Amino acid sequence: MSEPFRYPYTIGLHDTDAAGILYSANIIRICMIAYEALLDDIGYGLPRLFRRRTFGLPVVHIEADFVRPMTAGQKVTVTARVERFGDRSYRMAYEVLDEERECTAKAATVHVCVDPQTRRAMEIPEDFRTALGTYA
Repeated sequence: MSEPFRYPYTIGLHDTDAAGILYSANIIRICMIAYEALLDDIGYGLPRLFRRRTFGLPVVHIEADFVRPMTAGQKVTVTARVERFGDRSYRMAYEVLDEERECTAKAATVHVCVDPQTRRAMEIPEDFRTALGTYA
């Protein structure tokens, strides 16, 4: 297994709820920010994907578990890696680590590769699979 992609993030006031802790839905938003940075890192940033439109990568499954509360101003690192490849889909695993490298949350997303014209599942293009495999 290779090293995961690492993305630094500071929990903002806008990320928290009235109790002052990370609002549950925002964990996925934060993980998706890290995912977009990973795509950019492997040469498949959103501008390239949107300009070429040869395939889409919609999310079809999301899950998250919270281990420790996170508060505004807290610096964390989101790690992202491909947990599993299929022919037409892949599962991303995320871990949010505090400054002591302790896990505060875990999340996962499943993405299906689709033809943008038909919106039907298609095989993951080999060049994209290879690039994404950098973090598998």
